[in-house]
Amino acid sequence: MEIIDRILSLPEFVAEPPVLVEIGASGGTHRPWKTLAPFSIAIAFDPDSREMQAVHNESGGYRRLHVFPAAAVPDEMAEAEFHLTRSPYCSSLLRPDAAALGDWDFARLFDVERTTRVPCISLAKALREAGVARVDWFKTDSQGIDLRLFQSLPEAIRSRVLAAEFEPGIIDAYEGEDKMSAVLAAMDRPEFWLSDLRLRGTLRMLPDDAARLGGHESTRLADVLRTSPGWGEMTYLNTFRGREPFSKRDWLLGWVISCVNEQFGFALDLCRRAQGAVPDAIFGTLAAETERIIREKLRRGRAAHRVRIAVQRLRSFGGRVLRQGISRDETSKES
Repeated sequence: MEIIDRILSLPEFVAEPPVLVEIGASGGTHRPWKTLAPFSIAIAFDPDSREMQAVHNESGGYRRLHVFPAAAVPDEMAEAEFHLTRSPYCSSLLRPDAAALGDWDFARLFDVERTTRVPCISLAKALREAGVARVDWFKTDSQGIDLRLFQSLPEAIRSRVLAAEFEPGIIDAYEGEDKMSAVLAAMDRPEFWLSDLRLRGTLRMLPDDAARLGGHESTRLADVLRTSPGWGEMTYLNTFRGREPFSKRDWLLGWVISCVNEQFGFALDLCRRAQGAVPDAIFGTLAAETERIIREKLRRGRAAHRVRIAVQRLRSFGGRVLRQGISRDETSKES
């Protein structure tokens, strides 16, 4: 959206760029951040060097990027044991729970290939070294300690995070992990609301059975058999109803983040409340733009609905014609 580029080019963001923090950064730039990246400071962590090259390769996409090839931890410690698994995306400070994972098709992804000691850094120290005093968008896929990491942020920073993403487990995958139930309980507070929850899963099937029955097509079993929820992708947005006042910059960035997350109803609400909190004509402009987007989506939705109805009617008509043709053929044969 061109208007987002214009907003993020305002003096407020030249002076205080958006701060994006990603823990478990394997895989390159987080897709929803691509719009914000050229205007933002990004801070990334991942001690598994097998996948961190993707982060380095995209460093030019941010206004400034700080990469810590270390494990982000909630407490001050110089180093810790890190379990490198068959899949880099399953590596963790926590040991995989092999006994519990044994019931699931993807268990072998968690096979520990080796355990090593890796450097660690607390979030507070990383923010100091990066020279920032805020976190606007927090994303963590730490494989087991998402909630502990978020709660390790000082309250003054944590309560003003505008978006927070977690990927906690539902099933037992790591020993002593922060599970989804704990995240739901901890985030049930006035400052945040759950904007999105996407359940992800795998097959409740022994890996040996999957290999035996699926053979070289074992990865396709999930396409033909029912999977079960194993973890979730959660996005929380700030309600802007906390005790501390928010600046014009914060309200603007809240609108941007809401639009990026396609929460246009909430974006409209923010514009209305911002006009009372930090009166500025720009919020009236953004409210009008948000209403335009909503109306456009309604128009496209109506058009898509009409197309679906037309296709259904065409299929129904085709079915009747086919049945009538078959009936005539059978009548002709009998005569």
